[in-house]
Amino acid sequence: MSYYNEEERKAGAMLLSQLSMFNQAAVVFETVVAPAFWKGFDQCVTQFIQSNAFLGKSDIEAKDVLWIAPASWCIGEDHYKCWFENHQTPCKENDYLLAVLTRCATEKTAFGFRLAINGSAYGGVRNLKNYAQEERSRAARDKLAAFGFEDQGKGNFFIPLFLNIAQLSECWLEYGAFPVEHPVFEPLNTVLETLRSAMPLIDEILCPLEVPQ
Repeated sequence: MSYYNEEERKAGAMLLSQLSMFNQAAVVFETVVAPAFWKGFDQCVTQFIQSNAFLGKSDIEAKDVLWIAPASWCIGEDHYKCWFENHQTPCKENDYLLAVLTRCATEKTAFGFRLAINGSAYGGVRNLKNYAQEERSRAARDKLAAFGFEDQGKGNFFIPLFLNIAQLSECWLEYGAFPVEHPVFEPLNTVLETLRSAMPLIDEILCPLEVPQ
């Protein structure tokens, strides 16, 4: 009894018939290309953090860690009321993250940046959920939507990031690396600037709920 459809069986048969090539490609991708890309990605985000005097860290390459916050969101040593972090929308996580970024994934999923919230700084999750849906915050939420943010509820907002696969290929062929100044990172820089522009709107939505520390 077969557990796979015809398309999956054909794909598997093709892969097995060219296993040496696919194996070499996977090894090069996982050990050379992907690490080089994430190194450039991390450098790009780190440059943005430093140039804006923000707090944060980007180490997707080694630790899958990325977070960004202005100093005004810090409410104590290593304690923040909210911050932006890397996020992937729900999926089985079978795809390479770089495939997700370039719309080459097998699943409908997206990688980007999400606003993470310290609920205790705003009176708890229920308080956040109720206020984030109220008319008072609608104007700011509408502006965030115009920026490309998706409202995930409870005060959480997500903005996806997509890169051009052709540019990635051309960049690698030319440099054997992913320099931060290359056009391949222009969409990332645009999204990062959008995060910066969104920070006052986030404050507008959340500041009325702040609990004195």
